[in-house]
Amino acid sequence: MAEQKDTPDCDLLVIGGGINGTAIAREASGHGLKVVLCEQDDLASATASASTKLIHAGQHHLRHRAFGALRDALREREIMLRTAPHVVSPLRMAALTPPEVGSDWRIRLGLVLCDRLAGRSVLPRSKTIDLREHPAGAPLRDDFGRCLVYSDCWVEEARLAVLNARAAAERGAEIRTRLRLTQARRQTEHWDATLCDMHSGSEHSIRCRVLVNAAGQWCGEVLRMAGLTPSGELRFVRGVHIVVPRLYQGDHAYALHLDGAHVVFALPYEHAYTLIGAGERDVSDASDGGAPDEAEIADLCKAAGRMFRQTLTPNDAVWSYGGVRALWDGGVTGALDIAGDDALDLDAGGDRPPILSIYGGRIAGARRLAESAMARLQPYVAVTRPHWTRSEPLPGGDIADADFEGFLAEVCQRYHWLPRELARRYAHAYGTRLTRILGDAGSDGELGVRLGNGLYEAELRYLVQEEWAQTAEDVLWRRTKLGLHAEPETVARLRSWLQAQGFGAAVT
Repeated sequence: MAEQKDTPDCDLLVIGGGINGTAIAREASGHGLKVVLCEQDDLASATASASTKLIHAGQHHLRHRAFGALRDALREREIMLRTAPHVVSPLRMAALTPPEVGSDWRIRLGLVLCDRLAGRSVLPRSKTIDLREHPAGAPLRDDFGRCLVYSDCWVEEARLAVLNARAAAERGAEIRTRLRLTQARRQTEHWDATLCDMHSGSEHSIRCRVLVNAAGQWCGEVLRMAGLTPSGELRFVRGVHIVVPRLYQGDHAYALHLDGAHVVFALPYEHAYTLIGAGERDVSDASDGGAPDEAEIADLCKAAGRMFRQTLTPNDAVWSYGGVRALWDGGVTGALDIAGDDALDLDAGGDRPPILSIYGGRIAGARRLAESAMARLQPYVAVTRPHWTRSEPLPGGDIADADFEGFLAEVCQRYHWLPRELARRYAHAYGTRLTRILGDAGSDGELGVRLGNGLYEAELRYLVQEEWAQTAEDVLWRRTKLGLHAEPETVARLRSWLQAQGFGAAVT
């Protein structure tokens, strides 16, 4: 890897390249602030790429009776559909309650309330269906009868974080991956931070006016590096997921409500698969992240068996993953509660330079959380324009009328030689920016070396030059999900190509 130049002084140093950190970097750079974001691994390499891919505008807030936050989340869902229609897609979800659990009237009441709060949404309202007659009931066990079907959205959350980072970079932010904070010292008017290059081991120093701690499950560690401790207790929650060969045809997703707080989701994934994920549960500490263990996989298979006719075993899982979030559990009254378990904690006062710590955070709330972060920091940095991301498309999201299917039809017409499945993948991942990969190509022979499984050199060059990809894992699991499909020969060619670009030491 080429040696990077010394990091310049900045207004904001954002620690963490997940959905919260990249959203804050985007918002701040749009205000004309000088922003540096550093991430110790790859963008979206931890919890930001380990969710159930659902926007969840409703159930989490209903459990916390956070009705104002629910209304805001429903509005954010509309904004995401409008500003990122390539990576955010509508989804119809069937709310299932096993007969032994009892009445589902609370679920029904909550979903009807979501419809009311959503107002004139572009998404269809909830309705009751009979699963014994509706196509959505075909793969399900016989003991499910009538249920409510409601609207949600799914998002490829790792792509969302990368697009936020790309938008920030185009407004002057410096995005630095594989760069880890090792120390932060508070001076009279600024922070002195020491950053370590994870490849070379070399250290870089940077002065910043504000330190933003968006390190997710490592937020407590960042505070310790700054000589501080959390102002309240930290609680850690974890969600686990498996991917199995597709269990059913059709586009419906399912939410199995096993009790008041335990929900298991199943949704179509990457065309050939079904994604099964459980709602979050408390864990002891941040080290409880990573892939689920055998018992957790078995529990997910058992829950899926409570929904579907087809029986699953742990051997059916082709991929499994888990993610941990750090939640703030009380503390100083100055902290701002965003949505039940999401909070901003600002440590400042007098002549001390501020540090803003982000706890919790959800996909649907990241943009608004970034606005709230700037509002909290306004006394310390020059915020000279109104919030601006509400109507600004993310890179590639400037699709006419947010009509993804219409856009896809245009892509297929212009690049008629592209297999439709590959055209759809490009359109979903890059939106209108797919032209930066395909250009005026008239055949796949003009896309450079073909590595296999629909991966061409032209796409790799874009990912390396524009999206900070350095490793095979970056490409196969975060910029795309080709890791589910890629043959060993494709992975070997990808490694060789990356080594030729100078990323040999980073290839995983």
